[in-house]
Amino acid sequence: PLFRSHVEIKQDDYDKLQPLAVAKLIAKVAEKEKANLVLVGKQAIDDDSNQTGQMTAALLNWPQGMFASNVKWTATSSKWRGKSTGDWKESR
Repeated sequence: PLFRSHVEIKQDDYDKLQPLAVAKLIAKVAEKEKANLVLVGKQAIDDDSNQTGQMTAALLNWPQGMFASNVKWTATSSKWRGKSTGDWKESR
Protein backbone atom coordinates (compact mmCIF):
# COMPACT_ATOMS: atom_id res chain seq x y z
CA PRO A 1 0.00 0.00 0.00
CA LEU A 2 0.98 3.59 -0.55
CA PHE A 3 1.55 5.61 2.62
CA ARG A 4 1.69 9.36 2.75
CA SER A 5 2.98 10.69 6.02
CA HIS A 6 3.97 14.07 7.24
CA VAL A 7 5.26 15.65 10.42
CA GLU A 8 3.98 19.05 11.52
CA ILE A 9 6.39 21.31 13.35
CA LYS A 10 5.70 24.60 15.10
CA GLN A 11 7.32 27.63 13.45
CA ASP A 12 9.58 28.34 16.44
CA ASP A 13 10.90 24.77 16.34
CA TYR A 14 11.20 24.80 12.54
CA ASP A 15 13.49 27.80 12.65
CA LYS A 16 15.94 25.83 14.83
CA LEU A 17 15.97 22.56 12.87
CA GLN A 18 19.11 21.29 11.19
CA PRO A 19 19.34 18.71 8.36
CA LEU A 20 20.40 15.83 10.62
CA ALA A 21 17.44 16.37 12.97
CA VAL A 22 15.04 16.36 10.01
CA ALA A 23 16.70 13.24 8.56
CA LYS A 24 16.22 11.46 11.88
CA LEU A 25 12.52 12.41 11.88
CA ILE A 26 12.04 11.18 8.32
CA ALA A 27 13.91 7.93 9.04
CA LYS A 28 11.73 7.23 12.10
CA VAL A 29 8.54 7.80 10.11
CA ALA A 30 9.85 5.55 7.31
CA GLU A 31 10.64 2.78 9.80
CA LYS A 32 7.27 3.14 11.54
CA GLU A 33 5.37 3.06 8.25
CA LYS A 34 7.58 0.23 6.89
CA ALA A 35 8.24 2.35 3.81
CA ASN A 36 10.39 1.07 0.98
CA LEU A 37 10.68 4.39 -0.82
CA VAL A 38 11.17 7.91 0.53
CA LEU A 39 11.13 10.94 -1.74
CA VAL A 40 12.82 14.02 -0.34
CA GLY A 41 13.06 17.33 -2.12
CA LYS A 42 16.44 18.86 -2.90
CA GLN A 43 15.54 22.38 -1.85
CA ALA A 44 14.81 22.13 1.81
CA ILE A 45 16.03 23.43 5.15
CA ASP A 46 19.66 22.83 4.26
CA ASP A 47 20.09 25.81 1.93
CA ASP A 48 19.89 23.69 -1.23
CA SER A 49 22.79 21.46 -0.10
CA ASN A 50 20.87 18.19 -0.60
CA GLN A 51 22.01 16.92 2.82
CA THR A 52 18.70 15.83 4.33
CA GLY A 53 17.91 13.11 1.78
CA GLN A 54 21.43 11.71 1.86
CA MET A 55 21.48 11.63 5.66
CA THR A 56 18.07 9.91 5.70
CA ALA A 57 19.35 7.20 3.34
CA ALA A 58 22.43 6.70 5.53
CA LEU A 59 20.37 6.43 8.73
CA LEU A 60 18.13 3.82 7.09
CA ASN A 61 21.12 2.06 5.47
CA TRP A 62 19.35 2.39 2.11
CA PRO A 63 20.71 3.13 -1.35
CA GLN A 64 19.98 6.60 -2.65
CA GLY A 65 19.35 8.26 -5.95
CA MET A 66 19.87 11.97 -6.22
CA PHE A 67 18.32 14.37 -8.72
CA ALA A 68 15.96 11.79 -10.21
CA SER A 69 13.95 12.96 -13.18
CA ASN A 70 11.85 9.76 -13.41
CA VAL A 71 11.06 7.01 -10.90
CA LYS A 72 9.43 3.63 -11.62
CA TRP A 73 8.78 0.98 -9.01
CA THR A 74 7.30 -2.48 -8.67
CA ALA A 75 6.63 -4.64 -5.64
CA THR A 76 10.25 -5.84 -5.62
CA SER A 77 12.41 -3.07 -7.06
CA SER A 78 12.65 0.53 -8.09
CA LYS A 79 14.33 2.23 -11.02
CA TRP A 80 15.24 5.86 -11.33
CA ARG A 81 16.66 7.97 -14.10
CA GLY A 82 19.26 10.53 -13.14
CA LYS A 83 18.85 14.07 -14.32
CA SER A 84 22.47 14.45 -15.42
CA THR A 85 23.18 11.05 -17.02
CA GLY A 86 19.76 10.00 -18.30
CA ASP A 87 20.62 6.35 -17.49
CA TRP A 88 18.22 4.11 -15.58
CA LYS A 89 19.58 2.81 -12.24
CA GLU A 90 17.97 -0.03 -10.34
CA SER A 91 17.83 -0.82 -6.63
CA ARG A 92 16.14 -3.75 -4.92
